[in-house]
Amino acid sequence: MSNADQHFRQFMKTIQNDPNYRWIYSEYKTCPSDAEYAYYNAKVKEQKFSFWSKLKTMFSISSFTMGGITNKSIEEYLSQARDHYDLEQRERKVMSGNVRFA
Repeated sequence: MSNADQHFRQFMKTIQNDPNYRWIYSEYKTCPSDAEYAYYNAKVKEQKFSFWSKLKTMFSISSFTMGGITNKSIEEYLSQARDHYDLEQRERKVMSGNVRFA
């Protein structure tokens, strides 16, 4: 018996009391690694969030920053492009973070 078979049997023993046991066993007995992935994926989706956690995520503001770079400084840098090719090069530099603003 291979390690994959032993792992699958062990995994199935751990979820034996789960309501989805029969479905997982019949659906994934030919590909055990997918069974474990599907099971844990379904558990995450079933997770119920409290009203308070939903409110917190709704009103939270993302803290994305680009190291103090403002949109205005990016627009100024891009507006200094001489032609279309130069503009594309400048856009690449901005997107890859290779531009330093004073």
